[in-house]
Amino acid sequence: MTRIRLATYNVHKFIGADTKRNVPRILKVIEAIDADILAVQEFMPNKGGLNARDADQFAENAGYHVVSQPIRRVTGNYQANLLLSRLPAHRSDLVDLKHRRNEPRGAILAEFEIGAHSLTVIATHLGLTPRARAFQLDRLLALAPWRDGGYFALMGDLNAFIPWGPVDRRLRREFRDHARPASFPAGRPMMPLDRIAIHPGHAVEKVGVHDVDPAPFASDHLPVVADLNLPD
Repeated sequence: MTRIRLATYNVHKFIGADTKRNVPRILKVIEAIDADILAVQEFMPNKGGLNARDADQFAENAGYHVVSQPIRRVTGNYQANLLLSRLPAHRSDLVDLKHRRNEPRGAILAEFEIGAHSLTVIATHLGLTPRARAFQLDRLLALAPWRDGGYFALMGDLNAFIPWGPVDRRLRREFRDHARPASFPAGRPMMPLDRIAIHPGHAVEKVGVHDVDPAPFASDHLPVVADLNLPD
């Protein structure tokens, strides 16, 4: 079996529980997670926004390849979704998820070749309103390669925590045994905002949060980690 570790982490613009922006602290958490593929949300390492080389430099420091999706916030500043991976993506696309007058959102779709298997990953940060989230999730799942015989992972901060809400209802329909580990707030997690959903479900060994120091105070979210076993 080939073991693959996926993770998703909202780094909260690198601002921790102490209200200080600390990039090395987040890098320490990422090193401890030891993921093969990692989705990052709210990447904004500088108070003034993003520079052109920020994502490349961050990925280089963490030891990863990177696909970056800068998104302009209503404040005028830019932050980014990142997809970090040990192997470069075979193909990647950026998906615009803007919904009406809601804050802009997006996703990264990437395909990886892992041995004899294909793995498609969608990394995203969904909106703040139920209607926006439902629209965005529908659009992303329409892109999912359900029938090509490969593996598919949807991961990111889905901003959903109500079990009977539209996002959770759809995830239960599409993903067998979808896990909902509580990841927010990091110091005392109660809400499952951050998710990793895998198809087909038999590939999943375990899904959980990474709560080893300094993760509980490095961001307001805990990372969610999923281990997959792919047959050789």
